[in-house]
Amino acid sequence: MYNNSLLQSGKAVTARRLTVGSNLLTLAAICCLFGLSLQARADAFETPARLMTVAKQYILHAYADKYDVSVDFGYLDQRLHLASCRQALEAFFPPTSQALIATSVGVRCAEPSWQVYIPVEIHAYSMVLTASRPLAKDTLITADDIRLRKREVSQFRSGVFEDKQQLIGMVLKRPLAEGSVFTPREVTPRRLVQRGEPVIIMAESGSMVVRVQGKALMDGHRGQMIQVTNTRSGRKLMAEVIAASTVRVKM
Repeated sequence: MYNNSLLQSGKAVTARRLTVGSNLLTLAAICCLFGLSLQARADAFETPARLMTVAKQYILHAYADKYDVSVDFGYLDQRLHLASCRQALEAFFPPTSQALIATSVGVRCAEPSWQVYIPVEIHAYSMVLTASRPLAKDTLITADDIRLRKREVSQFRSGVFEDKQQLIGMVLKRPLAEGSVFTPREVTPRRLVQRGEPVIIMAESGSMVVRVQGKALMDGHRGQMIQVTNTRSGRKLMAEVIAASTVRVKM
């Protein structure tokens, strides 16, 4: 005779094994589907790394022809959820930013429409004009006072000089240490005319030139328009400074 109790027990064990096996398969299927769902969800958003790559390429391309550039990005929230762009991402500088001193760079998408700003610090290096030796205030700058050196120019908000001819003949407004970068803040054009001093007024009409005595009513440097008085007639005129104590009026 068969032992029914053993048979029943065997059925129960088999059933339990089938149940456990089915549950494992079901769990595996759920995990697989859940994993695919997570992957699909991840692919639906732009990653901070991709945004920074687009921004960096834009910055390097913008200045590659003139500067050696390095870029440091600030914090960008890793939880940022920007829908994956169906077109090429476009980077740009904010309208209010200035060259080389931008503190952020934008990245935008046309479809779907969104944009984000990434904090950035730009380091740009170039060959610029520096002082070849210590220079005192009121020094009239000559070619011997200038040396070309590589410097980080992005820190000079007022700009730098790269052409000697722009700097020669300028006057220092303050002392400058050797190796310091010349900027528009450190120099001023040489004063060729001083207020109250006699000047020669050259009145030009075609090929004819008439010289008369005058008096400067303003200080002036080369190319500047200043007010002068014709000493003989007392008439006030606007004249261009062309040389030391000399101005020109075109009739």
